Amino acid sequence: IKFKAVFPLPLYNGEVYRLIVAIAMHANFMHLFGNTLTALVILSRVEHTYRWWTILFYLIAGIAGNIFVAVTSTSPYMTVTVGASTSLYGMMGVLVGYFIVNWNGLQFVPFVLKLKVMFTTVLMVVFSLLFTIGSKGISHFGHLGGFLAGLWLSGIPTPILNGPR
Repeated sequence: IKFKAVFPLPLYNGEVYRLIVAIAMHANFMHLFGNTLTALVILSRVEHTYRWWTILFYLIAGIAGNIFVAVTSTSPYMTVTVGASTSLYGMMGVLVGYFIVNWNGLQFVPFVLKLKVMFTTVLMVVFSLLFTIGSKGISHFGHLGGFLAGLWLSGIPTPILNGPR
């Protein structure tokens, strides 16, 4: 709380900068390591597709996930969250949304490759949820909020509806 993690009560009192600061904070080394590894895998794909939009998407998804945590918190005195997971789930949502919106327009990408990327992304989301259910200190609402924000964000840039130009 002292280092400006997401904590609902101060947010309700106007400390909205916590929504951004918490994205860069991590609870311990393994938390930082896991998020860094995930970022290396996911962000390279998103950046290749969305270029400069990626950083904006990353921040918006992180903020949206943190807002989702604060709004859905059943215990505003106990809920404290940190980490880039909200942003990273947002990037997974961007990838899933991109493939949903552009499936037919991506005819220049081999069908097997499209399935592989989509399947890998969905598996990452499913397995990360399955392995963390019941774990103390993991913000599932933050992950869900970031993922939903990513799905929404994926439709903002012009989609590829008719294949390559």
